[in-house]
Amino acid sequence: MDFNLLENAFDYILDAVQQLQGKKPSKKQIKYGLVHLWSGIELLLKKRLMDEDWALIFHNMNKANKKALHSGEFYSVKFDKALERLKEKCEIDIGDHFEVLDAIRNERNKLEHFQISLSKPAVISRLVAAWGFILDFTVSHIDLDSDHTAEKLFEKIKDKMIAHEGFISERVKSIQPELRKIKAERYPYTIIDCPICFQDALILKGETCECLFCKADLDWKSAMEKWIILKEGYHRYHEKDRWNDPFIFECPECEYEALYQFEDGSTAPPDPAAICFHCGVMIPSQEW
Repeated sequence: MDFNLLENAFDYILDAVQQLQGKKPSKKQIKYGLVHLWSGIELLLKKRLMDEDWALIFHNMNKANKKALHSGEFYSVKFDKALERLKEKCEIDIGDHFEVLDAIRNERNKLEHFQISLSKPAVISRLVAAWGFILDFTVSHIDLDSDHTAEKLFEKIKDKMIAHEGFISERVKSIQPELRKIKAERYPYTIIDCPICFQDALILKGETCECLFCKADLDWKSAMEKWIILKEGYHRYHEKDRWNDPFIFECPECEYEALYQFEDGSTAPPDPAAICFHCGVMIPSQEW
């Protein structure tokens, strides 16, 4: 069977969407939904590079040649380098989408080399978050007019994504009463976006953290590690790098090194200076 690069990308993405359609997808379906989602995204990036210059999809451009290109027997460009080339050669910056894509890439790597445990809500939430990138990138940077097969696949993906977006909307709606209760009763908890499902529903309770959306139940260290790696990058979490540019501090309440300095406007309640992942305390700007 002959699949071109764009059709192959959309075929993977369509399969990811379909794997998660049932009410109770199996572990295998959840796994392949995430793996195929990432494969499709990578191919979409490579498609745009190839439209610019076919040599750009080679890991080592000095070894780029047409024979290897047509046989497929070469090492292709990796994610980080693909983004660099898109920016340098095509003037395309994925901007705010990077955080979501990098998180999906990391989970896909864990699936292939280790193991992870993700719920249906968590994986669907990631799929919907990635859909924003897929839609924007395709509409802005990919020419579908010359490939009717790929165009039909893309339309099919859009139709099926509606169901997943509806699932997210209903689930967000269903947890609002409990979120409002926590905020209204002024619990000593802070709510931030979950590093697993990306929804604004992770409750820092002190010692433990629970996400009302995807039901992730994390100890405070795991929650802090996942959140900071997602927001700051993997390399920034390591202690050696944090010495040079600290952003985790000792909490004045519990005396654990777990106080993270948030950007203004990034949490609920709004605009705190810092939040402790260990005890859940929020320290307002004027006191930090």
